[in-house]
Amino acid sequence: MSKQSKFTFRYCGIIVLILACHLVRSQGLCDKNNWPADAVEGNFKIEGDITAGCSPLTVKLKDLSGGTDIRYDFYYNGKAFSALDKVGNKDSVNALFANTNIEVYRILQYGKKNGKDMFACKTISVRPKYKPDISYESCNNSVIVLTIRKSQINDFDTYKINWSDGSVDNIPYGTILPYSVKKNFPSSPTQTLTVEAHYNSTPTCSSSKLLNISMNRGEHFP
Repeated sequence: MSKQSKFTFRYCGIIVLILACHLVRSQGLCDKNNWPADAVEGNFKIEGDITAGCSPLTVKLKDLSGGTDIRYDFYYNGKAFSALDKVGNKDSVNALFANTNIEVYRILQYGKKNGKDMFACKTISVRPKYKPDISYESCNNSVIVLTIRKSQINDFDTYKINWSDGSVDNIPYGTILPYSVKKNFPSSPTQTLTVEAHYNSTPTCSSSKLLNISMNRGEHFP
């Protein structure tokens, strides 16, 4: 092996080691390797067994550890044991998560059990609840062109258009936006339709938008 190859190999190895150490540190007390000596594992549940939801989301916790002096850090960011709030949030306190982008929060439980330090962690994914970003154009008193726009809001997995005549257009996962659908509605002055937007992993954050379109005015939105 050449000197350059050996240097490259060692350099890459150092980078990998640094990244691995950073990941362990960023997990903080959610990684057992960072626990104080003789620490034990706690246990708690999020009411409703929620692992994901939409902002604003309120969660309530219940201790299952049997420990004492239970505290929670609802927004744990990897801080050291010595930096934890010794007053903190007690069991069953409601916590509000409100964010404008999808975030994954770590909730840390800490306290004492049989005289030893105790820790447990759970994660919860919280995403904003947006209505789908839609534009449309009506023309000739008979045609609607509806477009699901390419925007930050439209990060849904699938879409569904429910037309006033009972027909449905399903826009599947992986469809490239913007995506337009053209529909003919002869001799009908007004059309009412609903556009549903769905997340596969967080169905409770799915939403819909109701549209009332006047065909005889050549409407355009936005």
